[in-house]
Amino acid sequence: MLCTTSKLRSDAPTLCDPGTDSTKEEVAEAVAIFEDVDQRVTRLFGKEHPFANACRRSLTYARLKLSALERHGVCDERLLCTILERTWRLEDG
Repeated sequence: MLCTTSKLRSDAPTLCDPGTDSTKEEVAEAVAIFEDVDQRVTRLFGKEHPFANACRRSLTYARLKLSALERHGVCDERLLCTILERTWRLEDG
């Protein structure tokens, strides 16, 4: 089981990378994986750690991609990336 779980966790980022044609089911699985990883990383390193921040951003991207797929059946990833980049720039100051 550990091997399978590790494999899924390593596959999650590629399922949600911009430009991938992931299915709604694949993205939903990636969201579940990112939620688990985010919780663990935050508990281990704290929410201000750079890796925890990166995990949270990946989770946000995956959730938004899943939402677009559920609502419209497609995801305009260029628009999604533009919105997220602007949001993150504002957060970073």
